[in-house]
Amino acid sequence: MSTEKLFNLFVYGTLKNPSVFQAVLGRRLVTDPRKAGAPDTILARGAVLNEYKTISLDNTYLYAVPDRHGRIQGYIVGPLDQECLEALKKYEGRNYHRRKVRVATGDGREQAIAFLGNLKQLAHSFGYAFHDHFKQEILLHEKIDAALLETEKKRFQTAEPVIRRAVGELHGSTIRDLVRRHFEAAGISDYAIRQSLVDAPLPDFTHIRKDPEANALAANYLSLVVRQVVFNQMEERIHHEFHYELEKMTLSEDFYDRTISSLVTLQILNTRAELLDILVGDCLTDLSFATQHLVDFIRWAIVAADAVYDPRTVGAYFKFIRNHMGRDPHKKTPLGAELEFSNIGHDVIRDPQGQAMFVFVFCFLFF
Repeated sequence: MSTEKLFNLFVYGTLKNPSVFQAVLGRRLVTDPRKAGAPDTILARGAVLNEYKTISLDNTYLYAVPDRHGRIQGYIVGPLDQECLEALKKYEGRNYHRRKVRVATGDGREQAIAFLGNLKQLAHSFGYAFHDHFKQEILLHEKIDAALLETEKKRFQTAEPVIRRAVGELHGSTIRDLVRRHFEAAGISDYAIRQSLVDAPLPDFTHIRKDPEANALAANYLSLVVRQVVFNQMEERIHHEFHYELEKMTLSEDFYDRTISSLVTLQILNTRAELLDILVGDCLTDLSFATQHLVDFIRWAIVAADAVYDPRTVGAYFKFIRNHMGRDPHKKTPLGAELEFSNIGHDVIRDPQGQAMFVFVFCFLFF
């Protein structure tokens, strides 16, 4: 690609978040020059845009608007190519417009592209229901995370990310309902999010500890909990961190929107079945049904999921799937191809009785 088509980008809102930047543009945002050598990384340098300020008319999105005395601190990132520009235009939506600006950096003033608030559009269509599903999802989950943090502080007097993720797992079905309601009703209030999470009781099993039947089945139940949480956590990371790749592998709307990320997760867990068995065994040895709480087992499973997760392995599976998807114009993936993505595919064909299959329950937990 010719250098004339390359550009620098000034970011000041959600794209300052490295995980969001990676999801939109497929590159990891780093601020340490020593980490910027890898092909999947890009360096973010501190920059200031003068004579602008940020506003948030809807308490959700940030818009840069002119202000003679204003200044916006952000990053200058680049060089980026035209493919990135198309992804940015799609992500930013019509309430922003693209402009060339000059920003102050440690190396002097530099030219960059910035997506600024489109004042005319905002004046005429504020309240417009934004159609970018991913952007809405990011900002909705930021509100959910804030409510989970409040819940964690209230219940556990801590502010640890692992505990917060465990609370999120315990509220898994509620969070899925909130997300569904948000998109079905074109928005959900912060109050509704807080009422659903902060003031709701956390599921636990303390009330059945003395039940002989519960004690007899506890190991089986907790084994399933650990396995399901490991799956949930890994699939969620894949869905978020590899959003850029998933966008380029869009399936037909006939498919569940997390088909690919779920298949990749199952691939990894199937190939590491023995390790997963060891982790589950260690968890049931380290923790006790009689003395611990459900949140303790979930927290343990989250730490285990982080230990198993390897982005390089995930990337290799994405490459394999991409090479086997074909060029169906309708973006459909045949059942045979889905079996091919899974390690059990050939075993199913060679072993109709299913004796060689590693069984992993593919469901969500409802406590």
